[in-house]
Amino acid sequence: MRTQTSGRHEWRPYMIGRDESRPYTAGGEGKQPCRGAVQIVLRKGPVQEGRPSCAPHVTRRSGCQSRPCLCQHNLHRAHGLLILALLVCAWPALAQPPTVEESPTQIVVSNAYYRATVQRASGTLASVALPDGTEVLGSDRLYSDHGLYPEPYMVSSDKETNAAVELQREGERVTITSRGVLRGDGDLRDPQRRIEYTFSYVFEASPTIHIRYSATPGFTVKEPNGFFSYLIGVPQYSEWFAKSAEGVIFQPAGSTSTRTYQSSIEPLSPTDPWMGVLLPDATILAWSGFQGDPAPTNVFMHESGQGSTGVFVAWLCGPGVKDLVEGQPWTAEFDLHVWPQALRDRLELPGFLGW
Repeated sequence: MRTQTSGRHEWRPYMIGRDESRPYTAGGEGKQPCRGAVQIVLRKGPVQEGRPSCAPHVTRRSGCQSRPCLCQHNLHRAHGLLILALLVCAWPALAQPPTVEESPTQIVVSNAYYRATVQRASGTLASVALPDGTEVLGSDRLYSDHGLYPEPYMVSSDKETNAAVELQREGERVTITSRGVLRGDGDLRDPQRRIEYTFSYVFEASPTIHIRYSATPGFTVKEPNGFFSYLIGVPQYSEWFAKSAEGVIFQPAGSTSTRTYQSSIEPLSPTDPWMGVLLPDATILAWSGFQGDPAPTNVFMHESGQGSTGVFVAWLCGPGVKDLVEGQPWTAEFDLHVWPQALRDRLELPGFLGW
């Protein structure tokens, strides 16, 4: 956030080319990197009284479609993204405690901001929708597609069909916890080499869902090198944003299947890490407070090029920082914030430009 300063200051967008020695890859190992891309970074700098200025046009260096610099309208949208994403936890609750609908196949938790559906088969999210039923998030899962087994083998929480699911109500809080096994499409050569998982979702009257999960292996892998991550899908989005260690960055959705933001390349703020997406209807989805043991090695987004993106919180995205030890769980947690039609309903927030 802004620091208190004398005079007038402005979060000013500027364009910088990505470091060509560390290009973002388009789809993983062996794929052609997307070079010549740019980032838009907000930084604080002195300006004269009056309206913020904006350069007329800035293009990518090479090989990619050019995009205009942010105009004044988009600059104010960026301000809104920054403030809303940071205040979403503290905004007064506008509704009564969440309601719960149970069926043999699912549990639906609703409040004034969202309608979250947990599937009983896996004990994980099936979707998150707005109160009017518009789906803004697809299912989530914990999975690995290489590095944990001698043979190439994918295991995932969404393959589980018999998870143990519990629902607890405590005052204005609803908690759903689940326990299952990461499963694959075929039988493991060694049935003892399995990984048990847990999920916990905490719902209240606010826009925030607290998500915590763990993975406990029945075997040991020394110095693991592979991929092991949480994933949730965003069916449609307009632009992404993140609070990095250097400032707030954001960029419109692209037309190429590629990783966009990656904390392994542009680290999140060490004191206030968050990132999110703006949807076409002005809904904001934000993720914040990433923690884990081991800590995530990469928090990133991978867009499809067709308007959707995936949000990943990866323990492993290459070499790991901790051995995978039999009986010792890996844990992670973060907050998910759902702010419906935030920019449409609140174009100007109280104190938005006051400091």
